[in-house]
Amino acid sequence: MQELPIASGLVPIASLGLGWLLLGLLLLGGSRRWWLRRVPAAIVMAVVITGVGVFLTNHFWHPFADPVPGTAVLWIGLTLAALGLAVLHKTWRSRAISIALTMMIGVCGVLQVNADFGAYPTLASALQTVEPNQVDSSLVLTTTDLAPVGAGAALTETWKPPAGLPTAGRVTSSPIPGTVSGFATDENAWIYLPPAYQTHPRAQLPVLIMLAGQPGGPKNWFDGGELAKTMDAYAAAHHGLAPVVVVPQWLGRSAANPMCVDSGSTKDYTYLTKDLPNWIHKHLQVDQNPQAWAVGGLSAGATCAVQLATNDPEQFPTFLDFSGQDHPTLGDHTDTVDKLFGGDESRYAAVDPLTLMTKRSYPNSAGVFGVGRDDTYYGPQTRAVYTAAAAAGMNVQLIEVPGGHEFSVWAALLAASMDWLGTRLGITP
Repeated sequence: MQELPIASGLVPIASLGLGWLLLGLLLLGGSRRWWLRRVPAAIVMAVVITGVGVFLTNHFWHPFADPVPGTAVLWIGLTLAALGLAVLHKTWRSRAISIALTMMIGVCGVLQVNADFGAYPTLASALQTVEPNQVDSSLVLTTTDLAPVGAGAALTETWKPPAGLPTAGRVTSSPIPGTVSGFATDENAWIYLPPAYQTHPRAQLPVLIMLAGQPGGPKNWFDGGELAKTMDAYAAAHHGLAPVVVVPQWLGRSAANPMCVDSGSTKDYTYLTKDLPNWIHKHLQVDQNPQAWAVGGLSAGATCAVQLATNDPEQFPTFLDFSGQDHPTLGDHTDTVDKLFGGDESRYAAVDPLTLMTKRSYPNSAGVFGVGRDDTYYGPQTRAVYTAAAAAGMNVQLIEVPGGHEFSVWAALLAASMDWLGTRLGITP
């Protein structure tokens, strides 16, 4: 039951039909007064509240960098209309029944929004149950000997899998404190350890840091992003070898947007460039060479990955940008500069990837840009950064897959990038 698909198949179709059916039931009232006064009043109320709320959210509040998605706007409006109809029923009994129906319409709306983005593909992921092959961090964040490898040689040529190699990687979670930065997070990081990490001695595995979008959290990459599934498939084809993947809560909390910079007391950039690498070096046995490390992300997380790659190319010479923005933003440029840079445009320009790529070259940097073909909002932005990166001397490529701004796209892009990434990080020649 927990593996029931809820972002595809029958559930989205059934919830769509049920939502409209329930709304139709709420419309039943019978009297002329009901149809001429109360139904129009409920609809007008829903349209006004939804419209004002969306306008204020997109243009003033800016909790997210991108506009409120259309599917969410539609179902918020429908739920508010249903609530209005429930309140306007004459008797307490009919109101109570109508409110119950309204709550069910709200659930149908949530399922429709999830179907659009695919953040929670199954019931298990929505309930945040234990991941397959998940283990306590105390069992895997331990030390052992690394296997000797030939200098400059690929792991597939120097490391031989022992007998009894596990067929799947392990997943664990752990807090990663902001020891240097003071940056506070409300979620543990999630970590993928490939089969080769579970052997003795271990191979010197590369590291991939992945960043979620905003709003979002580390688990998103394991749910809708299918990260463990993708890494297991790669490892199965390469003698158990794959990157160790660390997904931190770089936002601090799901709905925040520190924008990958140090601003005031919020030191997100220091957290990602100091605290996170220090923790990985201390708790995970991996290749220490920055050439064996990569950083990637989706949406706002992709923007952050490019910020790290352009502001600190020595530490982050390899990156993945999936549906990223053309500029770091809170949703409005003036608001961004005022809130995070004290109104100083020069401070903003000093960390903006597009500005940096016009002023310096990056001959040792390489990356993959990826986007959904139907993503009309982020697609042009990602392509613009790709063009600028190529002009700045980076070794980059652009991958496009079917879909829009959704997790099925990001899961497909990660899978499509793995062969290139494996070679870049030294797994394969």
